[in-house]
Amino acid sequence: MLSDWINFWTFDFRVAVLAAQVERMPVKHRIARVISLGVTLAASWGAGVKTAWTLPPPEDVPEEVLRTEILTEARSPIDGKLLTAAEYAQLQAQLQIPPPNPQVNPQVRNLIFLIRLRQLFRSLGLPIK
Repeated sequence: MLSDWINFWTFDFRVAVLAAQVERMPVKHRIARVISLGVTLAASWGAGVKTAWTLPPPEDVPEEVLRTEILTEARSPIDGKLLTAAEYAQLQAQLQIPPPNPQVNPQVRNLIFLIRLRQLFRSLGLPIK
């Protein structure tokens, strides 16, 4: 209801602006402009009313039905292959287990830190060799 009211006032404003533009035109251009304006407005208004009241296509399954469907197959999040429900549950259980944290040599960790620190100083414009 509110959208119809807003559309009406928007439509009314557009008509007023176009009418002001037509008043400043020469007479021979006014007639052509008024006719084309009327045809355009009638066509757009008619199309707007038709699309506003249409129903979804019959082959469209309602969301309520889709929510109650029992899924018997799924796709793997790793490679996209089709899996059965049991295989999917096993894969999800395996993915929930966190991988072990790899231990990095402290010297290598320190070297990576120093390289990142050097990159930071270079990005700030400080000359570091």
